[in-house]
Amino acid sequence: LTRSQSKLNSIIYGQLERLEDSENSFIFLLHVNDTLMFGISVLNEELTDSLPSFIPEPRKQPKSSSRLEDITGQSTTSAPRCYCFISRYPLFHLHFSVLYSLLGKERYFHILSSVPHDSKDPNPPIDYGESQHLLIQYFNLNIPEQGHQVTFRLPDNSYLTTRYHGDIGTALIDWCLVPLCKLLSPSQVIALWQAAMREQQIIIVCRNLGVLSALVLSLIPLLQPLVFQGPLIPVLPHEMEECIHAPVPTIVGLPSLPQDLTASETASALILDVNGGRILSRQGSGSGPASGNWNLNLPKAKKLLSSLAPYFQELNPSTAPTNSSPFSIPGNRATIPLTQNINKKKGETSPYKTTEKEIASARKIAETFHSYNRWLLGRIAHNVLKTRPIDETPKIHLPIRFDFVEDVEKLRKKIAKDSELE
Repeated sequence: LTRSQSKLNSIIYGQLERLEDSENSFIFLLHVNDTLMFGISVLNEELTDSLPSFIPEPRKQPKSSSRLEDITGQSTTSAPRCYCFISRYPLFHLHFSVLYSLLGKERYFHILSSVPHDSKDPNPPIDYGESQHLLIQYFNLNIPEQGHQVTFRLPDNSYLTTRYHGDIGTALIDWCLVPLCKLLSPSQVIALWQAAMREQQIIIVCRNLGVLSALVLSLIPLLQPLVFQGPLIPVLPHEMEECIHAPVPTIVGLPSLPQDLTASETASALILDVNGGRILSRQGSGSGPASGNWNLNLPKAKKLLSSLAPYFQELNPSTAPTNSSPFSIPGNRATIPLTQNINKKKGETSPYKTTEKEIASARKIAETFHSYNRWLLGRIAHNVLKTRPIDETPKIHLPIRFDFVEDVEKLRKKIAKDSELE
């Protein structure tokens, strides 16, 4: 409940730019019959005693004068209301733009119905069906073939245009990688990638829901052509925080760390705490707390770092060039500060406000990771044990023979030797 006139004015007359703040806009994932769906969501602070005009339910339209008296004369309940598009098309910028336009129109309707008008024109014309028409048009929008432009006309006759890549990886690169690479240094991004490759638990903490979902989803394109096999949850609801304790590799996003979470419960996890501007991990740090170097036990790790550095500098000129080779300090959990403080770079880390130049740099970073992933897979592919499917095997011998176990152990040692630093 609120009696604050300033808060009330902000809810009713607030600017559309507040809706476009990444704190209020985020993405989640749904798997429906083996189809990946995207939830495009916007949180909007609203008065709970009114519904949007596009809700197909009969409702009384309050008179403007009495409505204003009610608002200013007594306590009014407000709460965040979530608006969401569910789509299998990763047209993130287009989806959010339509949602922002829809909510902006609703705010305009609300303002017109809340302020007093001249007695000669007590009921200004308001087309409450306009929002419904917008939703129907967007629902029936024809999606072209991969590589073609998608165009949608808004009620004000302006046009939204984007390119449909068809590939989920490309869409996630364009939306997610810029915030990640602005907040983290090259070695910190590699440390995050390495944790996912090792199927280590990863917890990302950020109160900005838009940045949070982007950071979690950024690991999908970074790992390609590999696919993370554990649960990947961009925004984990408070009621499901017990998922952190799951005995399987997980990548989860949290607005804040649970207060009752102990260090022993996340001893093996890598925690990217954007709120606190730090990374927590048992992997060691560099020569100083600001160096950002990590235990990158990878073949040709130094070459990978030097290849990424120029593109990171394009996104964040304050990123120091990587001249030193990565190294390890084993032992207790280390704390490393992030390259950027999200509180100081709030607008610059919004996925919705990235520029074409920034997206081009992000694609180069992704291409570098993809090249390295393919090279790494090619290096170990000859060591992979090849087995025939069960339905093609004439006989199944149980238990497993000891000579097979010995062969696996020899293979493990060979792979470990091949993966030494170069």
